[in-house]
Amino acid sequence: MVKKILCYIRPFTKKQFSFFVNYLSQNQKIIYTSEHRSVDNTGLPDLYYSFLKTKNLRLNQTKLSKLDSIDIISRCRLLRNLKSKDSLQHLIAMYLSVEKVINTVKPDFVTMQTVDAFIPDLFRFVCKKKKIKFIGIVGTCIHNHFRITSRGEVTKNKKNNKNLTKQFLPTMLKETYAPKYGKTIHKPLFSIYKNWFIDLIGPFYWFIKRYSSGDKYNFHYWHRQLWSQQNFRIFPPSLKSNFNWEAKLNSSKKPSLYIPLSKMPEATIDYWCEDLKIIKYYETLEKIISKLHKNFSLFVKEHPAIVGSRPRNFYSKLVNDKRITIIPSDTNSNYVVKKTDGVIIWSGTVGLDAILRGKPVFGLSRPFFASGKRFLE
Repeated sequence: MVKKILCYIRPFTKKQFSFFVNYLSQNQKIIYTSEHRSVDNTGLPDLYYSFLKTKNLRLNQTKLSKLDSIDIISRCRLLRNLKSKDSLQHLIAMYLSVEKVINTVKPDFVTMQTVDAFIPDLFRFVCKKKKIKFIGIVGTCIHNHFRITSRGEVTKNKKNNKNLTKQFLPTMLKETYAPKYGKTIHKPLFSIYKNWFIDLIGPFYWFIKRYSSGDKYNFHYWHRQLWSQQNFRIFPPSLKSNFNWEAKLNSSKKPSLYIPLSKMPEATIDYWCEDLKIIKYYETLEKIISKLHKNFSLFVKEHPAIVGSRPRNFYSKLVNDKRITIIPSDTNSNYVVKKTDGVIIWSGTVGLDAILRGKPVFGLSRPFFASGKRFLE
C-alpha cells in the first residue's frame, strides 16, 4: 500500500529532506508543502493569503485555546515581534491554511525539521489533534547523525545500537572535537565584519525582497527584515575579550561558572525550553549574572557563528560589565569546560560536552540528554 508523506520544506532544505523521506520507505508518495511557492505542491501560500483577506478571523475558528495561541506566538521569532492583533491574525490564517492542506492531502504522516517557527508548530499541533504521526528531525553534535524530536523532547530508540557509544565517545572526548552543523566558522574579526555588513544591508534588502517577490508575508523574508532592523548599526560592533582569562580564573578564590552564549533566535531556546519566561534570552542572562556574580566567577563566551550579530548595545553592555569575564569567541569550548568548575546552559549541547567530562551542569530547562538518577530538578 502506497503511503502518503507530507513533507514541510524550505528551498534550502529540499535536497536534505528529499533524501530523508526517500530513505524512510520506497513505496510512498511524497507531497512537499512550504510557505515558499518555489517548492510548494499544496497551495499553502495562496491559502494563507486568501485567509488573511477574510474579515473577522477569530480564534474559535480553530482548535487553539487562548493558552495555545500565547505559547505559539511567544515562541515564534516572527510573531512575537508583531503587534498582538497582527500576530493573532497571521496565526489564525496560517492555522486554517495548514488544516486545509492536511485535510486535502490526508497524509499517513508528516515530517520536517524540528519545530523552529509558527508554521511547523502549527503542523505539529494540527497533526496532534488529528492523531497523525508527526516526525521532526534535527542534526546532532555527532557528525552525520540526527535525532527525532518535535520540540526538543526526548525520543528513545528501542533498537539503539550500543556499539555507537563505543565508536563516538572517544572522538567526542577529544578537546579539539567540534560539531559540524553546516555553517562555516570564521575568525572573530572576519565574522564581526561579515555579520555586521549582513545586518547593515539586511533591512533594505529584505524589505525589497518582500515586496518585489509579491510575497510580503513570507516568514523567512519578514523575519530576516525585522531581525536585521533590531541588529542594525552604522559602525561595526566591538567585542573586547580578556585574553588573560585563564590567569584571572586561576587567581579567583570563588568557584567558576562557564556561560556559553547561544545563537539567537534558535529553536533550542525558543522551543526546547518549557518555561516561556526563560526564552526571553537577554533578560534571563541578566538575571543569571545578577544572581550569581557575588558567589561565582562568571566566564562568558560568544557563540562563534553569531559574533557581531546581536541587538544594538548588547556588546557595549557586555564589555563594560565588571561582573563577568569575556573569553575570546574562537577559544575551544571544550577547553573552557575543562578549566572551569561548572556550566550554565539553556538547553545546548555544551551541557552534554561538560557532562561527558565529569563537570556539573546547571540547566534552565530539561535537556534531551537528561535521564537517570544523576539529574535533579
